[in-house]
Amino acid sequence: MNYQVISEKWKVSKIIELASNRKLVLLSHQRPKNKKNINKRMLIDDIINENLLVDFIFSDLITNLEYSKLNNNPNDSSFFSEYVDKNNLYSIEDSQHRISVLQLIDDSDFMDMNEKKKFLNSYVFVKIIKYASRNRLISLFGKINGGATVTNDEKLWGVNNEFNNSIKTYIKEQDLIRIYKGKDIEKNKRDIYKNVTKILKVSLSHEGIGITNDTRQDSMKEFVNSNLNIKLFINFNNLMVIWKRLVNYIDKKTTFVSQSNLYFIIHILSCKKYFLTDDKVILDILKKVNSFGSRGSAEIRYTNILNYINSEEFRNARTFVENT
Repeated sequence: MNYQVISEKWKVSKIIELASNRKLVLLSHQRPKNKKNINKRMLIDDIINENLLVDFIFSDLITNLEYSKLNNNPNDSSFFSEYVDKNNLYSIEDSQHRISVLQLIDDSDFMDMNEKKKFLNSYVFVKIIKYASRNRLISLFGKINGGATVTNDEKLWGVNNEFNNSIKTYIKEQDLIRIYKGKDIEKNKRDIYKNVTKILKVSLSHEGIGITNDTRQDSMKEFVNSNLNIKLFINFNNLMVIWKRLVNYIDKKTTFVSQSNLYFIIHILSCKKYFLTDDKVILDILKKVNSFGSRGSAEIRYTNILNYINSEEFRNARTFVENT
């Protein structure tokens, strides 16, 4: 069975009700809703005067789940079940901006209540994608959005396994998100995720569990899809707690270089069984290794930091006590 696309006409009130009741959802391959350049009055006029030229495009999550079960695709079944179990009915494949605007419209935006009634009872064209696999939606999403491709980071974010989900739990805290300058929280989360996955991959490659330090796209995809047992990693939970605390002491305009260097320092010291209780000493080491310059990949910088911590210069200056 191939996917289907059906066309319908819905009242605006139906879309607003579905959005308000959280029946509409963004899937993991889709970009966060954009609330910039909102013009509520223009949207109201376009809908009432039937000048809205672009259809709303949704995907039917229930039929997608049925399709995944019929095709014995456990990954897709698990993915779509997560949304259907939360009573989500449709994913928003196109029209995120318009739906955001619709949810912000209130009585003060209408000339009178007659105009509001006319607006809510106006019809718009809707296309619904049914019986689609997850990969099909990713492909269609890129085509729908002007030929734009779904980025590798967005694909990685959407991987639904225990390993990837455990990584994402560490990037939800507001104090960590705050170090990113953007006001778009969802975008900030993606940026943190992109950095954290690279940091972890390079660090874990030094733990002798068969992970390469390569951070190119194909290698990152393999890493995230591996569904590794996070309990195998040395002090993973503790190191993430320390890193999240200390990363807030870095300049608010911090770069990926500083963030990754900080985690590399913490990881190397932990592997060498040093106590990690002196924040000042760790930050002093960060200042020292940052002075080496920001050139070089994450893999090269990890090696340079490791060489410094193994050096006589560090041994003569360190104040760490070995954790024996």
